[in-house]
Amino acid sequence: MLSNRLSKGRNLNATEEKVALSLEFFTMTEGKQFPVVLVTGARQVGKTNFLLHLRKENRTYVTLDDPLLQTMAKEEPALFLQRFKPPVVIDEIQYAPQLLPYIKMESDKQKKSNLFWLTGSQHFHMMQEISKSLSGRVSIINLYGLSLLETKGLGKNVYRVDKSAHT
Repeated sequence: MLSNRLSKGRNLNATEEKVALSLEFFTMTEGKQFPVVLVTGARQVGKTNFLLHLRKENRTYVTLDDPLLQTMAKEEPALFLQRFKPPVVIDEIQYAPQLLPYIKMESDKQKKSNLFWLTGSQHFHMMQEISKSLSGRVSIINLYGLSLLETKGLGKNVYRVDKSAHT
């Protein structure tokens, strides 16, 4: 359960548990509607752990933190996507924006939802590139860390949806 991964050994309060379950449901719902789901947020907010928790056994995980994989993704994006076929989680997409046109082509070719789950930081240039390259194909979920109020059960706004990415 997500709560076990995000709590780091402590029990979540009722609000945190509700938020975790709501975010899981929301992300899975978005995945059913779009071929690409991008989870963005600040460093160490839990983007990767969140998607790894949600993935099924048939979804491959690959991180572009690995220098060899990053080089392949940048220099041979078509070969990279042949090697790591959907469904796939691609972590740290900002390191290889060259993949985006190929993700678009593969999404258009397969005409299925839930093919690519991406994580990335909120670099302005990357967000512009994704919005342009994957317009109408991507749901962007901005993941925020829990505030002090939220950890005490007093917060209400934990995630927001970038509606502009849905057009």
